[in-house]
Amino acid sequence: VDSGWALNIMTPPRQPGDGGSLTVVAMVLKPPAEVAQHDLPQAMAQRLYEQLAIQAMQFRGYIFRVNKKRGYFLVAFNSTMDALRFCHSFQLMLMFIPWPPEGEPFCGPQVIGPDGRYVFNGPRVAMAVNEESSYEAIKLYNHHPHREDAVDYTGPAVDHAKELSSIVNGGQVVLTQHAWIAVQDHLPGQAEALSIGVHKVSPGLPEPMLLMQVMPGVLTRRVFPICMTMKQLEPGYLSSPDPMKDMAIVFVKVAKPAIVSLHERKMLHDQADAQMGSASMGRDMDYAMFLKDDDEDDGPGPEGPGSSSLRRLPSFRVEGDKGTIPLQRTKSESDNYTILRAYAKGIRMYEEALRRTLSRFNGYECKEPDPGKFTLAFSMLEEAIMWGTTLQAELLRLPWPPELLEIDECAPQFEDVVHSSEDGSLHSPRIPLQGAAAALMRTPSTVRSPDESKPSTAQRSRGSALRRHASTEMLSGRGQASESPE
Repeated sequence: VDSGWALNIMTPPRQPGDGGSLTVVAMVLKPPAEVAQHDLPQAMAQRLYEQLAIQAMQFRGYIFRVNKKRGYFLVAFNSTMDALRFCHSFQLMLMFIPWPPEGEPFCGPQVIGPDGRYVFNGPRVAMAVNEESSYEAIKLYNHHPHREDAVDYTGPAVDHAKELSSIVNGGQVVLTQHAWIAVQDHLPGQAEALSIGVHKVSPGLPEPMLLMQVMPGVLTRRVFPICMTMKQLEPGYLSSPDPMKDMAIVFVKVAKPAIVSLHERKMLHDQADAQMGSASMGRDMDYAMFLKDDDEDDGPGPEGPGSSSLRRLPSFRVEGDKGTIPLQRTKSESDNYTILRAYAKGIRMYEEALRRTLSRFNGYECKEPDPGKFTLAFSMLEEAIMWGTTLQAELLRLPWPPELLEIDECAPQFEDVVHSSEDGSLHSPRIPLQGAAAALMRTPSTVRSPDESKPSTAQRSRGSALRRHASTEMLSGRGQASESPE
């Protein structure tokens, strides 16, 4: 390796002035806590570096920064797939390298799977892969006597990989969202990809970012703790309940108003007629099309400052044999669009409330097969019930679109709650459902003594009236919770 300088093996993937994206792999040795602040023994540091250089050469990687004493390396690649193959190959090689005796304290415990194969062995190296086009290539003059094209890289592409490597676990390979997009359709055979969720990684990488763990098939038995980021915005696979323990499964579905289904059929039928049957229509509408003008909601509508933004219509066009044909909308079609747009906006508000309350009770979103339809998992049944009641109360307080509240099934409803006056008579004032639901949430449950367990006739009569629970047909999720050992 020419006196330890891997810069002499491969040419830099990008020279100053070159365009295109750059893939950076940041690697950090994560030793046990008792030696985390110590430098690596010289023999181990040199062997780690030489093995790294050999693997980098095989996958056209260019090592441009090295700190052998701390086990810290930055490697640049022209292709994200090459970078991922390098990470998988090096993770496997680390388990079979004969390390010097003085390096044993820097290696983690040996873990062998039920098939007799290594799961962990040797030092634990965290690997973070990032691909970006925001970087700067700087030529290094007189850096090595036999080379004139040495390059160093700086900028967000490098900084983001370094920030991510600080929270990745030893032995784990994690890709940023940009890197994952580049390889998701070309993963090597038997590779396993798991979502870690959407995170704000650190103050140096505050943008919300999807993180993906991608491991080779022979290392899928490795289990890692949750990455300790600055903030988790959406849970990932590692945040799910333990599948080896009991869990609560909740199915949630929006009760779609009849008039919305009717207007969906009308609009789909109109689109099918306009396109002469050339497009295949699904059973459900794509509600995203009704929300594309939401960024303009704060501005005045076409009818003036007081007009509702829900009534702004998109310009639909159909590609036909005679070119692009604009579709002129009738009053009936405008009403269709207004109702569907209000419903779509309501669905989005409901989904945001659902996900917002889910994190408070350690819930995990398994899937959303249709808009507003969810499968959720909780590690405890009590948390699932608390989440459901909290969400129902939250839905009563949302500022629903006025057009949505004009629908019969979504209109505000009130419930009669019976109160006893001082003279023993009953009266039934009308109170909003929102207040009733909040009162039910705030009232603590009580435990009666054995003597009080059987109420009197008057108490039973009054209790039956008070137990008429507040209910609403407003846009809300109807959930069923059950315990499952799987």
